Parts: sequence; C-alpha cells; structure tokens
Amino acid sequence: RVIAPWVAGADAAGAAVMTEMFDTTKVPNAANHYNYCQAKAIVVTALGVSAADLGALDEDHVKSAACLDPVATLQTGLPTVVTPAGTYTPAADVGASLAFSDAVRSVVALVGDNTNYAAVTAMYLSSGLRGIANMPRTGEPDWDKFAAHFGSPTWMSDLVDRATATPNTYGKSPGARAEIIEKTLMDAVAVQVILSNLHHATMAHSADVTRAHWDAGAATFMGSTSGRGRTVYERANKRGANYGTLAADGATATANTKIVTALNLGATGTATVRTAALATVRDQLKVIYAQATLRYAFLVDRDVADNLDYYEHQAEGLAFYNVIAPYVAAADPTGHAVVQGFFDIANTPDSYNYYAFCAVKAVMVKFMGGMASEMGTLESTSMVACATTLPTGLPSIVTPAGTYIPGSDVGAALSFSDAVKATTSLIGDATDYAKVKSTFKALGLAGSAEKDRTGETTWDAFRAYFSSKTWMTDLLYKVTDGITLTAGPAARAEIIEKTIRDAVATQTILSDLYRGTLAIDASTRRLWDAGAAKFLGTEGARGSTVYNRADKRGANYGTLDGVTSKANKAILTALTLGATASDTSSRTAQYHIIVTQIKVIYAQCTLRYAFLIDADVIGALDHAEHQAEGMAFWRVIAPWVAGADAAGAAVMTEMFDTTKVPNAANHYNYCQAKAIVVTALGVSAADLGALDEDHVKSAACLDPVATLQTGLPTVVTPAGTYTPAADVGASLAFSDAVRSVVALVGDNTNYAAVTAMYLSSGLRGIANMPRTGEPDWDKFAAHFGSPTWMSDLVDRATATPNTYGKSPGARAEIIEKTLMDAVAVQVILSNLHHATMAHSADVTRAHWDAGAATFMGSTSGRGRTVYERANKRGANYGTLAADGATATANTKIVTALNLGATGTATVRTAALATVRDQLKVIYAQATLRYAFLVDRDVADNLDYYEHQAEGLAFYNVIAPYVAAADPTGHAVVQGFFDIANTPDSYNYYAFCAVKAVMVKFMGGMASEMGTLESTSMVACATTLPTGLPSIVTPAGTYIPGSDVGAALSFSDAVKATTSLIGDATDYAKVKSTFKALGLAGSAEKDRTGETTWDAFRAYFSSKTWMTDLLYKVTDGITLTAGPAARAEIIEKTIRDAVATQTILSDLYRGTLAIDASTRRLWDAGAAKFLGTEGARGSTVYNRADKRGANYGTLDGVTSKANKAILTALTLGATASDTSSRTAQYHIIVTQIKVIYAQCTLRYAFLIDADVIGALDHAEHQAEGMAFWRVIAPWV
Repeated sequence: RVIAPWVAGADAAGAAVMTEMFDTTKVPNAANHYNYCQAKAIVVTALGVSAADLGALDEDHVKSAACLDPVATLQTGLPTVVTPAGTYTPAADVGASLAFSDAVRSVVALVGDNTNYAAVTAMYLSSGLRGIANMPRTGEPDWDKFAAHFGSPTWMSDLVDRATATPNTYGKSPGARAEIIEKTLMDAVAVQVILSNLHHATMAHSADVTRAHWDAGAATFMGSTSGRGRTVYERANKRGANYGTLAADGATATANTKIVTALNLGATGTATVRTAALATVRDQLKVIYAQATLRYAFLVDRDVADNLDYYEHQAEGLAFYNVIAPYVAAADPTGHAVVQGFFDIANTPDSYNYYAFCAVKAVMVKFMGGMASEMGTLESTSMVACATTLPTGLPSIVTPAGTYIPGSDVGAALSFSDAVKATTSLIGDATDYAKVKSTFKALGLAGSAEKDRTGETTWDAFRAYFSSKTWMTDLLYKVTDGITLTAGPAARAEIIEKTIRDAVATQTILSDLYRGTLAIDASTRRLWDAGAAKFLGTEGARGSTVYNRADKRGANYGTLDGVTSKANKAILTALTLGATASDTSSRTAQYHIIVTQIKVIYAQCTLRYAFLIDADVIGALDHAEHQAEGMAFWRVIAPWVAGADAAGAAVMTEMFDTTKVPNAANHYNYCQAKAIVVTALGVSAADLGALDEDHVKSAACLDPVATLQTGLPTVVTPAGTYTPAADVGASLAFSDAVRSVVALVGDNTNYAAVTAMYLSSGLRGIANMPRTGEPDWDKFAAHFGSPTWMSDLVDRATATPNTYGKSPGARAEIIEKTLMDAVAVQVILSNLHHATMAHSADVTRAHWDAGAATFMGSTSGRGRTVYERANKRGANYGTLAADGATATANTKIVTALNLGATGTATVRTAALATVRDQLKVIYAQATLRYAFLVDRDVADNLDYYEHQAEGLAFYNVIAPYVAAADPTGHAVVQGFFDIANTPDSYNYYAFCAVKAVMVKFMGGMASEMGTLESTSMVACATTLPTGLPSIVTPAGTYIPGSDVGAALSFSDAVKATTSLIGDATDYAKVKSTFKALGLAGSAEKDRTGETTWDAFRAYFSSKTWMTDLLYKVTDGITLTAGPAARAEIIEKTIRDAVATQTILSDLYRGTLAIDASTRRLWDAGAAKFLGTEGARGSTVYNRADKRGANYGTLDGVTSKANKAILTALTLGATASDTSSRTAQYHIIVTQIKVIYAQCTLRYAFLIDADVIGALDHAEHQAEGMAFWRVIAPWV
C-alpha cells in the first residue's frame, strides 16, 4: 500500500495482481516462486527501479528462484485460461496456481536414472511444492480422509522424502523412485490442492474469496501453457487415449471436458451449483485415477508375465492408486487390500491368468459403481476374459489334506493354478503349439519360468546344472516351436504339460517359500502364503497342481493317508507351521521339510516313468510318451540328484533322452533309477512307498542296488575293451534278462512262469519292437511272415497244453536260443544300423554303444550272450584266438565295434558289415554243428528232439540271409530242422548237405568257419542227391514235393556198408559203418504204434530184432564158420529187412494226415525204395527187378511189382485224403509181400537144389532166412 498507487499509475493490471497477492482474506498460492517473481516483474518495471539501486535479495532459497527473463512472460491466467477441453475465465490473477505445473516440471526435470537426489530435494523445497503438499488442511473432508488413511498429514512429502533419501532403501530401482516422485507431485499433490481449493469455494466466504479459491483450483487443474504436460489435465488425456475415452477431437479426455464444464459452472454458479460441480470434478478425478490404477495393474501384470522389470510400473501404480486409495478403502476395504498389496513396492507382485488386471478391475468397477462405464476399455485387454469370481484364499484354503490360513489375500498366487490349467488344457493330439506358447506367456507362466532368482539356493543349483537361467523354457520352446519331438504329439504334450505344471510350479513355489524364510515380517509372510497358495491351487484347478501330482503318485505308491498323500499332509503341516513361525530358523526348518517332500513326489514320478519305459518295452508299445514324461519329471529333481551323484544323474539323463530309443531289459531303467534317485535324494522307504502297477512286483531289483552295471567307464572282455560314451546298463541288462528267463526252463518247466518272466523282463517287448524300415529286420519279418516271429516261436514253445516241440527239452531249446541268439542279434543289428543313419552325434553313439553292450553283456549275464555263443562255437571249430578261449569272431567284432564307435559314418557302415559277417560265421557254425548232432542222433537212434530244436533256433538267426542267397539250399536246411518233420540222414547226408549250403552261403568267408570237431573222417560227396525235380527209374518217374536227398542217401549208406562185405570181411568195420551211416539207428528205431512194426516186434519178441541177428553175425556169435553165409545175413538184413521196415514206416506215417510233413514222409519212403541212381543196386527196387527176372514177372526191363509200387507211390503222394493214401499204402505192402515171397520161395528152392546137387547149403539157407524174416510175421 506504500507504493501501490505509484505502481498502479504505470501498470494498473499489475497493481491489481499485487493487491490480490496481498489480500489477507485469501489464502495465497505460491509455486515456483510465483509471488516473488511476479512482484519483481511488476514493481521494478512500474517504478523504474534500477538493478543497482534494487540490489539482490540474499535469503534462503532465493538463489534458486530463477525468475523468468523477461519477467513479463509470467502467466496470470488473465483474461482466460484456454484448453481444448474448454476456456476458463478467472476473476483475477491465478498465476500462482498456474505456476504449480511449472514447479512440478522443474522438479521432475531433475529426476531420472542418475538422479541427484539432493538437487531434487532442494528444488522440491524451493519450488514451494513441499510447503504446498504439507500445508495444514485439517477440516477439509478429502484431506482429512487422506491424512487418516495414510496416518500422516504430511503423507505426500513423506513419500517424496523416502524416494529422495540417500542412501535409499525405498523403491527397487532409480526408475521406481523417479515415478514415486513424479506421480506424487503431479498427481497426488495436485489433486489435493485442486480439491482443497474447490472445497473452500463451497464454504461460507465472501464472493471474491470464494471465487479466488475456485479459480485457484481450476488453474491448478489446467496448469500453465508451459507446464500443462505436468498437470492432472494432461494425465486425463493420456488415460483417455489408453481407454478410448477421448472427445471427438481425438486428443481431449471426456473427463477433462466434464471437469472444465463443471469448473465453469461452479465459477459463476450458486453455492449449490458449486457443490454439485465439486462432486463432478471429484468423480471425474476418480475416473482418471481408477483408469491409471487399472492401467498400471495391467502393465505390472504384463511385466510379471514377460519377466520384465516391474519396478517402475509398480511404483507408478502405487503413486496413482494413492490418489484414490482412501476412497476405495472406505467403499471396499477388502478390494483395497488387494490393490494396495499388489502395488506395495515392498512386495513382489504375483499375477497369473491376468489376475492382477482382473482383480484390480473388479475393485475399480465396484468402486466406481454406476460410473464404471465412464472408464472405458483399456487398450490391449479386449482378449482378457476375467472370471466373475476371483480367488482370494480367504478366510482359508481347504483341501482334503487340511486347511491353510493365509495372512492376506492370495488370489494372485492361487491364480497360478488357473493359468496352468488354462494353458495345459490346450494340449492334445491336435495341439496348436503357437497358441500354447502364447498362452503360456500371456498368463504369466513364462515370466515365472524365466525369472532370474540368483541367490536362491535351489534356483542357483538348477541354473548351474542346466547351464542356463531359462532352462525350463529352453526345453519348452524347443517343443512348442517344433525343434524337437516333432513327430510325437503325445510326447510333445507331456513335455509341455509336465514342464509347466511341475518344473515351473516347483521352482516358483520353492522360490516364494525360500524368500519367505529370509525375514519374519508382513512381506515375507505374503511370500510364504504365495508359495502355499501355488502349491495348493484353487479348487477348480487343483488338478493342475503339484498337490494333485502328489496325490496321483501316492495312489501309485500306496502312500495315501485316506484320500490324500502323506507328502501333501507333511507339506501342509510344514506350510502352516512355517506361516506362524516366530523366527527365520523355525520357518527355514519347515522349508526344508517341504523341499524333502517335493523330492519324494518327483522321485516317485521319475521312478514310475522309468518303470513305464520298461513296461512299454515289455509290451512292445511306443515308448515316446512315457520317456518324454519321465524326462520332464526327472528335470524337476535332476540337479539335486547330480549334487549327490553326478555319474548317476548322467545315467538318468541318458535314460530319458527323447532323441534316443530306450533299451529296457530286466527292468533296468526302473531298478537303476531307483538305485540312483532314492540314494542321492535320501528318500526313505516309508516316504517313497512301493510302486504297485502291472509287472512291478516281478521287478526284483538287485540288492544292494549299487551292483547294477552301467558299462562305465568300460566294458571289458577277453576279446577287447569297449568304452561307451554314456550309460549302457539297459543294454548290458539284456543278457541278465535272458539269464532270468532261461533259468526257469528245464525238463519240468513251469511255462506260465516262463511266459510271465519273458514278459516282465522286457524280452517280449524287445523282440516285438517295431523296426520297420531297418534292412535286416525287414528281411527277417518278410521271411518269417510276421514282425513278431520271435515271440511267435516263444509263445508256441510255452503254450499249455502244447503241441509244438516233441519234448520239454526241445521246447526249452527253442526258448533259450530264440532269446539268447535270435532276439539278441536283431537288437544288435538294429542298434548298429541306426548308428549308421542320419542322427546327431550323441544319438548315433548311443545306438552304437547299445549294440555293442547287447553283444557283450554284463559280467553276470555274459554266459547268455552272442559273445559267449561265439566262444562256444569257436571251441567246436578250432577258431579260437591264442588265449584258447576267445573266438576269433569275437575279436573281429569287438575291433569293429571300437572302430565304429569313434569313426566316421563310412567307418561305421564298414564296421556294421564286419559285425554282420562275423555273426553269420557264428550262426553258420552253430547251424552246421547241430545238423551234425541231429545226424548222429538219427544214426545212433537217440532222441534228436533237442538238437533239432536247437538247430532250428540257431538257423533262424541266419535263415533269411541264406534263403536270399540260396533258396534251394535254404529249403534243405529248413526242412531238416523243422521240428514238425522227422529228420532223415544216412551216409552223413544231413551234415554234408548243410555244410554244402553253409559253405556256399559264406562264400569267400567259408574258411573262417573252421572245421567242426569229430567230422574230419566225413568225406562229403561233391554232389549230393536231392530227388529234384524227379527220381527217374525204368519203372517210371516219381516227383517228390521237396528235397529228398536225406532219404535217397539211405541207398548210398546201404551200398557203402554192404560193399564192405566179402570173403575176407572186416566185420567190426561193417558194424561200425552200419552204425555211422545211420542204418543202425533206422533198424533200432522204436516205431511203436505202426501196425507192421508192432506185428514184427511181437513176432520176434524184440524191438531190435534186425540188429539182434545182425550183431550176432558181425560179432561172431553165430555162423562163424561160413563167411558167405555171414555175408548174406548181413547184406539181406541191411538191404532188405532194414530197408523194408524203414520204407513202410515212412509210408505208414505218411498216411496219418494230408499235410506237408506227411507228404515229406511219403516222399521219404518213396526215395528209400527207389534209391539214387548210383546205389539203386542196393535197394528193394533192385531186389524186385531181380526176382521179376527169376519169376518171369518183368514188364519190359522192370518188374511188375516195381511198376505197381511206383504207381501207388505217385497216387499216394497226390492223394487228397488219408483213406486214398492208405489204400495206396496197402497196395505197396502187398507188392512188398510179393517181392519177398518170391525171394523166400527162391531160396527154399535153392536149398533143395543144394541138397540135390550135394552142394553146401549154408549160404542159400542163410540168404533164405534173411529174406524169410522180411515176411515171417505176416505169414
């Protein structure tokens, strides 16, 4: 007033501003030194005071009051404040209120990632914002509500002070602190100033004071043109853009339009109008900050989901929510707790399945009530379908295992299970993998999986083991993106589901719980509760939780306590005790109990799927799905196991490697997994329980389990040492599985037990495993007409009642040799073949190692391996190495295996060829040896059943190769070993014929077979008889149905034996030759049940009536004085008696059915009758021709008897029924009787002639006796 008129004289408007400034009826506004700077601008200019005369004011803060130059640019708001939302006309200068926005701008300009907080604090003070924030406003309803809610009248400055303090523990990043500062000043302080001024304008004041307050509120809302970017007005525009609530101009929020309209109404309206206008402004401010709150809930939700730094968004959300928090708390205390807990920067926010967004949206919608629609729809959220009712976990989470009582709302953590369910429900046989991946990310699971939890002991151990911070999604995305497991939808599904539901879940749960042990306070209790909630899940999604996994395994392992697992009860108890623990050590102890039970659950899972891999192999089922599941479960515990047993963990990883085909014999996978996992994790037998599924009870794992062999570091044999790249225990166990089955086989075999062991040991599954596309396998499947040809054999041999195999011993041999040899060879070749295909290096090596290990076998099972078979044959053939025990074939194979293991693809292919060639050597040796043994059995009239069955089983190992190279030779060998056939062999025919086939088959490698022991005296003919295509005689031609070389060789044997007889006969040699060439065996064969043989046995009172006489003669017991007589007895007994009995036996048995085997018998009888061309002079056929010549019963050059017999043989061969063939048989018998009636009568006549001529009758009498004995029983 001392200078006012002078100033007014020069600047009337300025003087009005000054008068308003000092009006003691009004509360002054002062931001950014507005009053000082404005006064300086007006007064100094109006009065013309020089700078020198004026001087410089030297008081606190004045130096930071950098007034604008020229000072005239300071805004007053006069005549109007213009915005796109509308124009406002204040009654007087509102520059101080407009300057609020500039003050905010000046402080915020100093805030950033490298903030000088001292400068910020100074500017906050000097700009007037601290004073404005802390101005006492007691009695104002909004202010009182906020002060009470925050527990301080200086709550806004308290926030700024915490954010600017140095050193600082508030806020998790500089950015977060910056957001707290900016939003508190620009939003919280501004809103309080706006509402305070507008409220004062509704109180009982003079008109100009009322208007001044209203104008100040309006000006603070709108801000200066330079500071509008830091106003509530601008905040509204930003949120309008986010929510689609902009006016037609596309830039102005509808909230701003409504507020400016209300401000204008209130400026000139009545008190009632002002009060209504204030309510409108307050409502629209709630709209703006409900929008802001929800937007930042969504942004934090997405930060968590995307594993991004959420700190800034959480801090922003908190600052925005502070603007409306007291209103929300008053209207919805429970909802407020949810939002406050989410934005509390002391807490780690949880959000899955868009929970944070949905929960905050629900609170905001409820809070806004009828105005909720004014919020609009937040951008990028149209796809979010929020549930009507969201989980809270309050007052408790109830499960069958018990009840958990969280300390606060745990809806966000409970929503983890909903997210898991929503994601995994997308998985199936026709999965949209891109959608699964995007959902996994969108619902927050990826963020949890990829969260860096460095410093947490469990997470650190897993990161180190997998050499990646993102080990879970590394695998998951390979599967969803089709980089691995592309061919198996079921396997892909299992990897995805178990990685999400189990691996991600356990890491997330244990992380929450671990962090909950670091202190005892509200924030760590929230973490502990969050871990508990994620473990238990919502009721609707509990089937997608670790809790549910525990119950499933409890059911599998007999560890249920009522309807829930013991593990779940133990965990729930620990969760409850940990929640209420009063110190960190107590809570940590409960944490360790939970970790132990998690290990139990996933040890059960891992073991079960190791078992199921075995079971898949047992059932010849596709293993891929179970192997993938097992891998996913194994990864949940792998680092823990590796920490105690690195080598064991490597074995387990190999077992579940989905790029490799698992080997599983003798329950190796289950037993090995049990040995490794249980020991490494220290899981007690009581906690683990006993897996109770098909076959598991027969999985008698070795005790101690440590005795299971892995093949590491090497597999050692006398033939050489092999070094596998990884565990080959499952392949080594093949030999133990064979041993376990064969141990049950014998003369009194329990075939049901054998069948069960064959199944449970995994051998059936291994034998039947589909290998289509593998050249060896395809060849064998085609040859035998079945992909399950090996199991077909075993099934026939173990069937009860049984018609396959002629003795228990024969059945035993089929079983043993099929498993030990045929199945083993197929497995070896299959693995080695796969190793020559296009695979990754480790898959290639795994296949090769598996083939090598199957060949060599375990130390305990080596006696049941192909390796051991080679050694046995090497001993039989003189093909052992210098050590006298190791087959040269084995040495060559082991050398090839080592070359292939480390060689190139070309080297491996060559090595496979070497292995295959040496296997052919081994089984060509085995085939020939058993041909010789059957040959001797027949020659010695011994039971040939076992040797024939063994020979068949051995021959099966190479039969398709032989058949491809020599179909005719194969037919000979196959027919000889066919256990439905009665083997014939005379004159070493079987040995010689099979040898000829094997030599031809082996080609240039035949010499590698060596020489079979006890065969050096056998001189095989260069050409052996076959009878094919026909046997041609003067009496006619006979066409056999198959090779009858063995039967034709009967005549060669007769000729070879009888050619030794003469005047100076070596009777011992005759006898030994008779035996060696198979004639004795035929003579002494028990043919009980055959009518002719039975009649002769009865007549002679002996089963060996022919050799009874023969050996008396050869041994000199009778007819010792007459060499000619002895010769005749020997010759006729062999050539006639033995021959007729053998012929008629074959023919008789050929009448018993019409099939391939009886046709072979009929053909054999015919061949023995007709003989080879070179030995036909030693046949019954020749005898008939001689007698025909004697009796005038020749028809041309051959006897009528022979023609009649040949006709009958031909008709009988082609007969379609047994009665027709039998009729022909009787015709033949009749003609045999004719022939030997002729013989008998002739020698009766010759005896007469000898007496008449006084000649020596002995020879003729002896001949006559021999002929007579051929028909005596009939007579």
